[in-house]
Amino acid sequence: MIAYAARLRWGALSLPWASAWRSRPGYPLEERTTTRGVQAPGGGPVRLGWRNATLDVAGEWRRLSPPPPSPPIRRTLHEDRHGTIRWSCRMPRARVTFRWEAETLRGLGYAERLELTIPPWRLPFRSLRWGRYISRAHAAVWIAWDGAPGPGTIPPRSWVWLDGAECPHARMDETAVSDLGDGQSLRLVETRELRNRSVLSAVRAIPGLARLSGRLGAMHEHKWLSRARLTRPGRKADEGWAIHEIVRW
Repeated sequence: MIAYAARLRWGALSLPWASAWRSRPGYPLEERTTTRGVQAPGGGPVRLGWRNATLDVAGEWRRLSPPPPSPPIRRTLHEDRHGTIRWSCRMPRARVTFRWEAETLRGLGYAERLELTIPPWRLPFRSLRWGRYISRAHAAVWIAWDGAPGPGTIPPRSWVWLDGAECPHARMDETAVSDLGDGQSLRLVETRELRNRSVLSAVRAIPGLARLSGRLGAMHEHKWLSRARLTRPGRKADEGWAIHEIVRW
């Protein structure tokens, strides 16, 4: 189950947007979007709450790891004359209760916030990799991008955190995030595709974005769900789940 709440601003135009979707093996993807009654999640460092009556969904996140008083992970990932990319991981690992119509789902979850003031067509990279891992004991999140060719290019960058601590020497590829410190590595196995589509198809229902379709049309997202194992020398492997994706344009 994945949910988004957003506000898009373009000049004098301000548009709210929310989406909720879930994927179950053997069933079609269920997805809903709306521009009505959209509010940002509310709460503090221990609890977040969010609901949308139009979508008939509501969720609560209670933080598990790292426990308070440790602050959320915050980072300005990029800044230039066109704007900034600010990201914060509000809850790397949380106990979540989420209601979808009359059905209630419970399990481990994650919450993050992204503030993007750079127009999408001016982003200084051409592929973005993101992922998060959650188990009963640990949480990891990773972000990486490849620089765009031509003027204004930036070098490839990556960031990885394990249990709230940054891992400066970590490396990642399609199936693993390695060098997490103390010989630890995260292996992605038993992967199932969640979504593989144009990003534009996810937001075409938002009024006023048709003018941007030419610029957003090349953006493509590929998202997966994987069983994952955090291996540690001399200790039993920790097992959990990872959601990870690549966006290219």
